[in-house]
Amino acid sequence: MAYNSGLHSQHPLPDEGIDVSLLPVTAVILLGAGLFPQASAPPASDKAAEHPAPPCVVSGRVVNTSDGTPLKSARVALVPDRAGSHPRVYAATSDSDGQFVIKDVEHGRYQFVATRAGFVDQYFQAKGDEHGAALSLKPGEKVSDVLFRMTLAAVITGRITNDEGEAVVRVQVLALRAPNQEEMEDAAAYTSRKQELRAVSSTQTDDRGLYRIFGLKPGEYYVQVTDTFQPDSVTFSEQNYLVQESFGSEYASVFYPGVSQASQAQMISVKPGAEAQADVTMRRVKTVEIAGQVVGPTGLARDAYVSIQPLAGDYGVDLSDTTDEKGNFRLKGVPPGSYVITVYQQPEGEHVYEQRARQKIEVAGDNIDSLTISLGLGVNLLGRVQVTGPGSPNLSRVEVALLPVDEDAGLGA
Repeated sequence: MAYNSGLHSQHPLPDEGIDVSLLPVTAVILLGAGLFPQASAPPASDKAAEHPAPPCVVSGRVVNTSDGTPLKSARVALVPDRAGSHPRVYAATSDSDGQFVIKDVEHGRYQFVATRAGFVDQYFQAKGDEHGAALSLKPGEKVSDVLFRMTLAAVITGRITNDEGEAVVRVQVLALRAPNQEEMEDAAAYTSRKQELRAVSSTQTDDRGLYRIFGLKPGEYYVQVTDTFQPDSVTFSEQNYLVQESFGSEYASVFYPGVSQASQAQMISVKPGAEAQADVTMRRVKTVEIAGQVVGPTGLARDAYVSIQPLAGDYGVDLSDTTDEKGNFRLKGVPPGSYVITVYQQPEGEHVYEQRARQKIEVAGDNIDSLTISLGLGVNLLGRVQVTGPGSPNLSRVEVALLPVDEDAGLGA
């Protein structure tokens, strides 16, 4: 799995990683939207260049869905459906009557959204948990009947304390929700793994142990608290950071109302404009240190990125390190539990990290100081895609994915 600066997968593992002959896999061919393009338009003539397509105009209203009253100062924006690195966004702000007008819009397909403080973001023609439909504009088209009905956002707040009643400061608090039916169906095409809770929003506790998660869509949530230290670079000194890094995690990750497993957690239901209270007590645990070495096919793997996460997919522990010139790494402050360690490496001349190895590990009460992770070469799989039937397919839009049958395996291609 490719790895960029945000640690998110962009492209599956292409050439190296693991020997796929040792892992049952399923090949999936994904035909993207727009696989069969429309007939290409003829080249623009000099005359057409002299007379560019007339701009579009989009207007409408923004109202409160509960009582229909107009909403002032809502931001309404058209974002290109296939946005590049610097997309041009067309936007306007609603007036005291909730009215807005967006002028001089270039024709094309757009994602259309309205935002306002204290309300849930509302997408064009969205229903339930859907992200809405794209708005297609023809040259010179005027759309004047758009109506955004915005819902008051909900809030979850509370206080985090330890087992002695003291405030726990700078711990992360997450609002999680179960995936909806549409998300589960979409994910089923890409992975065989069980669908787990998804983080919607997060915050940190203050010096009183208080937290406040706002802007939530009304519904049901789980709350998880984790001792993942993320210092404020403005107010936190370098010395304090080094001390905190040395100690690592001090508390075990916990779900509201104070349980360790998501299956035991209690859901919190919030209504539009309502505020729910969720206080959580954290328990101190003894954490350990994991040290080891990454070995590649040609020797010690330097500058490899090593990351550890809970095997069950729970949020919380997300520690990492980069190997030194001898391939050594060290992960501090790991609470007891089941984990998977993932190693990423940059191919020579590339600026993207690719996932090269995964290893499960059980952490108890003792340090682990001699872990060895080996990177394999993997194999290449070559093939050809043929499409039968009417139409002229654009094969550059076909994605071929190799997925592990074992739901605990993370490497693919």
